[in-house]
Amino acid sequence: MSRINVIDRDGKKHQLKLEAGTSLMEALRDQNFGVDGTCGGAACCGSCHIFIEESWLQKLPADEIEAMTIEGLVHAEANSRLSCQIDLNQDLEGLKISIAPPEI
Repeated sequence: MSRINVIDRDGKKHQLKLEAGTSLMEALRDQNFGVDGTCGGAACCGSCHIFIEESWLQKLPADEIEAMTIEGLVHAEANSRLSCQIDLNQDLEGLKISIAPPEI
């Protein structure tokens, strides 16, 4: 189990205790944070776009496919990630993320 710190789209802070064995996208979607996961985790839609704290960027690098999807997002930043590509595990203890604005 890992504790993840989440800032929702309204700026409200939450601390979630999440079990390993699923993706961050699934956990955020299931807890109604407005993360859709439209493509089911294929890293091609951007509906699970998040921003991660800068200190986590080297620990959670994006692969080439994810990076290409992020490049096409309206709200892309240097610390953008797709939550579908982050597998929950104990190493994520203390991760801090913000839910990106919707790509509509």
